[in-house]
Amino acid sequence: MARINFNDELFDQEEIDDYPPKKRRRKRRAKKIRPKTCCGLFFLIAFAFFLVIALAILARTGIVEIPFFSPVFYRLPQPSRQIEIDSQDLAKLAQNSLNVSLVANAISVEITEEQLTFLIRQALTGKEDSFFAESSQALIDKEGIEFYGLLRKPVLADITFKLRPYLAGNKLEFELVEAKIGALSVPPSLAGWLFDFFFKDGLSGVNQSLAKIGNLESLELEKKKLIIKAELN
Repeated sequence: MARINFNDELFDQEEIDDYPPKKRRRKRRAKKIRPKTCCGLFFLIAFAFFLVIALAILARTGIVEIPFFSPVFYRLPQPSRQIEIDSQDLAKLAQNSLNVSLVANAISVEITEEQLTFLIRQALTGKEDSFFAESSQALIDKEGIEFYGLLRKPVLADITFKLRPYLAGNKLEFELVEAKIGALSVPPSLAGWLFDFFFKDGLSGVNQSLAKIGNLESLELEKKKLIIKAELN
């Protein structure tokens, strides 16, 4: 007499209904979810990386103090050397702002870095709307002019401009060679508009004064002084 094993039939039917097995289905679901998790983790790491970079750059400017970042990335900038003008020098500079010599039909104007610094500070003194503090200074060497000053507005920051003066079209022009905001070096191509914004009006006044002298012929840079030669009109 033949036996019929119902349990085996039921077991086989359950295996058919449960195909594929639950364990395999869980693995497949896990494989589907894993790429999304990896993408989310990647974007989180990328965001954290760029945030750290942005905070480090901001801290390096010295505009704001950021815990942990400022002590690590910011160092108080210093000029190449400090120009000190005492009361006696101040009196002399006030009487003779420029050294002018006349030979035949040619004139030579000599400006020392102390005189240039005095003129800059004189222009800033007593003006509440000036962008820079009265302690600003200008150094002169054979490579160019280094301007260093504390920017008071719109933000508080130490600014350093390294400039190369030249003559063009009977005017005194400046090429921005190097720029720093705090301890952060800024490409001259990006900082050029900043220099123009701060000094365009002042430079225009200087050129108006030079135009009254005559035709500008040459410009020489020496240690601690600038010499401009012109032919009298």
